[in-house]
Amino acid sequence: MDVFAFVFLSSSLFLFYFVFSDVANSITQSQSLSDSKGTNLVSKNGGFVLGFFNTGNSNNRYLGIWYNNIPVRTVVWVANWRNPITDSSGVLKLNSSGSLLLSQNKTIAWLANSIKEAGSPVVELLDSGNLVLREENKENPESYLWQSFDYPSDTWLPGMKLGWTGLERRLTAWKSPDDPSPGELSCGIELNNYPEIVMKCGSKKCGRTGPWNGIGFSGALSLKANPVYNFTFVSSKDEVAANGREVYIRMPASMKEKMKNKRMIGQNIDGQNEDLELPFFSLATIAIATNKFPSNNKLGEGGFGLVYKGILADGQEIAMKRLPQNSRQGLSEFKNEVISIAKSQHRNLVRLLGL
Repeated sequence: MDVFAFVFLSSSLFLFYFVFSDVANSITQSQSLSDSKGTNLVSKNGGFVLGFFNTGNSNNRYLGIWYNNIPVRTVVWVANWRNPITDSSGVLKLNSSGSLLLSQNKTIAWLANSIKEAGSPVVELLDSGNLVLREENKENPESYLWQSFDYPSDTWLPGMKLGWTGLERRLTAWKSPDDPSPGELSCGIELNNYPEIVMKCGSKKCGRTGPWNGIGFSGALSLKANPVYNFTFVSSKDEVAANGREVYIRMPASMKEKMKNKRMIGQNIDGQNEDLELPFFSLATIAIATNKFPSNNKLGEGGFGLVYKGILADGQEIAMKRLPQNSRQGLSEFKNEVISIAKSQHRNLVRLLGL
């Protein structure tokens, strides 16, 4: 049985459970955490604990992070989930090069390599539940030498990113409630023509949100604003790249019905056949974006329809082509036009956003 946790919660939700403590929230090279001595790190606000634990009736020991001061221990991150320690001899410390090392009787069970050698390294458990390795005098997140948020296990914490940011961040379920080793179920962002969140059972896709269309994931329910969590999607050259201007093509209902259960087939440069999956926008979304297609928003027209200027809810400018119901453009011509735009990869050309 796979255990899979999605947590979209603002940190303010946990204030009810916080108990402030004098327990250390960081260690230096001269200090360590020892399982046999029962030493832990506790974040400054008392919300999270880093320490050693076991699950169920198992004697295996793991280094992990869990919520503090709630009735049932809820683990949100595990360091050595692939390599458990078999007794209470586990020790966490910083080695001479500034990397974070978990050992059992001088045998390495887990290692977090610093991105560069540190002069005065410090390991700190932050109020967010993020375990970070940094220089003692540098608290800027941009200067972290390593952080647990880059290597999530089965829980998505507030402030944690899921996706591609130089490395792939994805969630992986525990094998069972008593075994935190990686299970079959995983979730991450896949970069095809457009990024989307995909859930996999082993190597097989078993769930997906649909492509990101600039407002939301086209195949998922809209995430409404609420006081519990705030979901954002970032697309940039450093994370999920999206360059150039955007174009939206609206097909008439009759043509959309013909293509309802079909994928559009393109051709790659080797001769892109391959599936070309594109998100669909509702007519209401586009009507709002173009202010219901007024003449003063018209950018131009051709033999197959009018082109309007629009602005999506996130402020993104688009050019929207609206095909009339009696359009002289047939299905094959429409498909060729879509494929042609989709294959255009130049900063001075429009990029296809959806249908």
